[in-house]
Amino acid sequence: MRVPQRFGVLVTVAATALAGLGLAALRERLAPRRLGRIATAVAAGAVVLALVEARTPGLSTLPVPVGPSMPAAHRWLAAHGDGGPLVEVPASDTAPFIQSISQYQSTAHWLPIANGYAAYVPATFTAIMQAARELPDPAALDRLLAVAPFRWVLVRWRLVGAEDRPTWRATFDAAGLRVAGEFDEMTVFEVPSARRERAPAPG
Repeated sequence: MRVPQRFGVLVTVAATALAGLGLAALRERLAPRRLGRIATAVAAGAVVLALVEARTPGLSTLPVPVGPSMPAAHRWLAAHGDGGPLVEVPASDTAPFIQSISQYQSTAHWLPIANGYAAYVPATFTAIMQAARELPDPAALDRLLAVAPFRWVLVRWRLVGAEDRPTWRATFDAAGLRVAGEFDEMTVFEVPSARRERAPAPG
């Protein structure tokens, strides 16, 4: 219940229970008069009205990748990640939907990952995301890599403007990050071991 709007769930549950009790009482009163069918019709009508009210036009489902349909970059990390910590960029602590995609797709490789979301976040997450927001600034990349011993940095190019992509690549190249794998709209960079050794271990 950390979000105030969720208290509406309690009202919905209570209203549903009261509606059920009300319909049961109505059926009890009508049954002796042989009007049970009317009570049944009232119950069915209440269900139909509830469904109409709950209908939200415009909502659509999204395909969720699993197994072989997971992004190729994540399947590559499953085979070659070697347990190394990963961070996906661009990223921001104010974009929970993007963070949730990274978190879900990490189930393809199960590497330690800096991305995700929760009600209460550690200071290291805040520091990483503050630096990630300022990429491709070289100083921001240095700050990001100084927080934890990341081995892998995955760049989602769909989230980077086409005009900015050369700058991102130049920043990563200047920092000594090696292209480990090129995939559809994603690149996996490997952080040099010397840089990983200078970063503190998470704890």
